[in-house]
Amino acid sequence: MNAGIPVALSVPLLSSICLILTARLVVLHSIAVDRRMNMALAFLVISCILRYRVAQADIVTLSGARLSPGFLYQLSELAGIPAAGALFLLAYSWIVDYEPRYLVRVVCLAVAVTTVCALALGLHARAPNLPFAIHTRWALAAYSSSPVAAVAAMVCHDSLTYWFSTMIIIACIRELRRRASRRGIAVSVAMATVAIGFLGQTASISLATIIAATGRQNDFIRVVARFDRFSVDIFTYIIAVVAGLPLITRILEAFHVDRHSLRRKRLLPLWKDLTTACPETIHMTQEKAVSNGSRYVLHRTVIEIRDCVLILSRYAGRHEEAIIREVDDRSELRDAVRLALAWSAKISGEQPSGDFGARQSVSTQLLDEYDELSRLADHWVYAKELAGIVASGSSRIRD
Repeated sequence: MNAGIPVALSVPLLSSICLILTARLVVLHSIAVDRRMNMALAFLVISCILRYRVAQADIVTLSGARLSPGFLYQLSELAGIPAAGALFLLAYSWIVDYEPRYLVRVVCLAVAVTTVCALALGLHARAPNLPFAIHTRWALAAYSSSPVAAVAAMVCHDSLTYWFSTMIIIACIRELRRRASRRGIAVSVAMATVAIGFLGQTASISLATIIAATGRQNDFIRVVARFDRFSVDIFTYIIAVVAGLPLITRILEAFHVDRHSLRRKRLLPLWKDLTTACPETIHMTQEKAVSNGSRYVLHRTVIEIRDCVLILSRYAGRHEEAIIREVDDRSELRDAVRLALAWSAKISGEQPSGDFGARQSVSTQLLDEYDELSRLADHWVYAKELAGIVASGSSRIRD
């Protein structure tokens, strides 16, 4: 915000991030992963606001000039420490299934200690009140204090950032090596970009601080100082987009237009007919009992259809198989016709024939299972028509 970003652009962006944070605090707060993302985003928003020139001017005025823009910028740097701690815990929960009970307490203690130490070192660096225009934390430590204080400030402020960046990069690499969805790939790339950016920026600032502490100035220090003014804002925008994706998913789920709901709609004609014949297969658990309700409902629908197929397989008749082969040469349509014949026999009150067993699915993943059943659902309406032809032909044969 201090980097010369136009107000017409920076204000809407910052307002959007605040809206995302508010919505997440209201909607997404039930599990630890969401709470950690909310905490990280909250401290990053605070950091951005304290860097914003208009906000700095208003705060300085309200404080009666007791607070300076440089001190507010220093506070914005300190806000990055708890943000890094929250992101570290977030990355840890992505990587490790079991989390030690003491981990949160250790990280919170580390955040508290490093924040207090960094604040004290920053105040010590500002004590000489030397007239310089750069208000970044590392420049204050480098120009206004001793090299020892500069190194101490780097250790206190940057240690969690290094850990956070490393954990995020590991988590993203692991996710990309799996069979990730397009959204998973986008999230992993975005978070890896933030982690690599933080890692590179922190290393550059450390090097610039060491050089500046010796009293030298060069173009490298000036470039790092300029980038340091707006880098946190860019990283915050990226994290805000990642944090906003679950909100978009919730909105799509509320209107039943998310990908899982649309997949389920494709199966509904088949599901309604089969569960009418086999109502005992319907599960009564509500989707609100799980975190991903839309995916759960699709999974439940797939299970219920498979249970119906298992029950209806006992109503197939071997004497109809020869006629089914003559109807069409497509195996998927034949399966649909067999199922339609069994469904018709069940709803007509006929006794199970016991001729055929259910064809077992070879799929091990939900989407693969859905693909199989969706092809069956695509043929279902036509299969019911063909089933009538097969049934009439079979009755003539029996007569």
